[in-house]
Amino acid sequence: MRFKHALVALFCALSLALVIPTFAIAAGPPTIEYQPQNVAYTAGTDWASYQCVSTEDPGHMYFDYHWYVVWDGKVYDTRDDKSANMPWAKYCKDYGQVGNVFVFEAPQESLSGAQIYCIVGNEYGTTKSRNAYVSILPSWYPTAPEIRIKANVEVKPDSVIKLACDVLNYDHAYTLEYQWYETASGQLFDIKAIDGEDGPVLVADVPEGQTRYFVCGVFQTNSMGDVNYSYTSVSAVTRRSSTPEVKEVETVESIEITSLPSKTTYDAGETVDLSGMQVRIYTNLGFMDTKDTSLFKVNPSTLSSPGTQKVTVTYQGCSDSFNVTVNKTSLAAPVIDSQPKGGKFNEGTACDLKIVAHAPDGGTLQYQWYSSATGLKSDNVPVAGATMDHVVVPPTEGSVFYCCSVKAVDGSLVSDTVYSDMVEVNYIKKATEAPGIAVTPGTDIGNGTAVNGTTGNGTDILTPPEPALKSHNTAVIIIGIGLILLAIALAIIAAVLISRRRKEGRHGR
Repeated sequence: MRFKHALVALFCALSLALVIPTFAIAAGPPTIEYQPQNVAYTAGTDWASYQCVSTEDPGHMYFDYHWYVVWDGKVYDTRDDKSANMPWAKYCKDYGQVGNVFVFEAPQESLSGAQIYCIVGNEYGTTKSRNAYVSILPSWYPTAPEIRIKANVEVKPDSVIKLACDVLNYDHAYTLEYQWYETASGQLFDIKAIDGEDGPVLVADVPEGQTRYFVCGVFQTNSMGDVNYSYTSVSAVTRRSSTPEVKEVETVESIEITSLPSKTTYDAGETVDLSGMQVRIYTNLGFMDTKDTSLFKVNPSTLSSPGTQKVTVTYQGCSDSFNVTVNKTSLAAPVIDSQPKGGKFNEGTACDLKIVAHAPDGGTLQYQWYSSATGLKSDNVPVAGATMDHVVVPPTEGSVFYCCSVKAVDGSLVSDTVYSDMVEVNYIKKATEAPGIAVTPGTDIGNGTAVNGTTGNGTDILTPPEPALKSHNTAVIIIGIGLILLAIALAIIAAVLISRRRKEGRHGR
């Protein structure tokens, strides 16, 4: 708690000291006006603080300040969980940030050698600060001064360039000295002292149309001769050319989505939301990171096809894409491709009714067959167990009407139900012949008269006697024909015998 209160107090003090007198927030990535400084702190001090100031963020309330520590060549994100392996963290009591200020609490000498930098972000992109070197001197050295210098200075061709090193706070008990340096590479490690430039302000000698890089060293010496060496960040000083600069036309060569939008799962029919997306725009002059999603055209803007769908963003003719998942919110009703067919069938003949359907939005089809005695849908009765795309109709004599319902099911989604045509199935009973029944004389034939002409008792006989009488007449005819044939045969035999006797009498004479 003590650390947090102290950190807030330090943040407020630095914010008041370094507030930028501007309130216009321009469209574009942040501009860093003051970089983290290379201050030498002493062991046992309450904190070693580093600050990054952006021109467009008055009060340091609107932009994101993200700090990183470089230790033994490896970069550590200070926002990661503190339980993670931060090998440098053991050399301070605690660490953290408030706003644009980062602090090591009670740093130890062993923390020296680390580097720290800040990435400042807004809705249009990010800008990285220069690396500041962490230096922790023995506790008996003079305390560190609070210093700053402009990160970039650009002047007209005929202007005098005065570069100031501001010392905002220091211990007046110590001697304060200055020394200006120049670095050809723009890096702190190869600075070279400028002879005679040992005041708080440097009159920079920068040729027209060129940029030079300067650093100011601020030194405090105690009575024992111990010196605290602190250095500002590198300041880039540019003198513009009197000849109008012909700037190369910047053209976009490609874009790359470096961070996906926050939302990548949708319901069908929703509009694409690009919030949270970051895009790197590559041009012939370099690249720029931006989160300004209004710059991009998106296709499709509305997601209608369930499943995995590709979304493409385009900027000045260059595109990149990402995938989103689109969930179904409803299922279209099935379409019946072939209706069942009824008709008339002989009893004992199988009638197999069949329906053919498909689901336009996918899913599993579910069927239910119904029967109706009237042919009206309101009289439908479900056929037990008939839940397939076909059903075998029971061979029941007479007419029965049938239809089938179909619906699609996909998880928790259920479509509307559609019904087939109502078809009639008519089973016709086979015709049968009654067997012949003989009727004897005197049998009542159902009208009160016996067969032989006597009066009967009025009892109905189901089958008349004609078939039996017809059989009797046939037998008589057959017997008559047999007798005629026998007579003919006897006559032939008699004729043969008479002929033989005549022949024998002739031979006897």
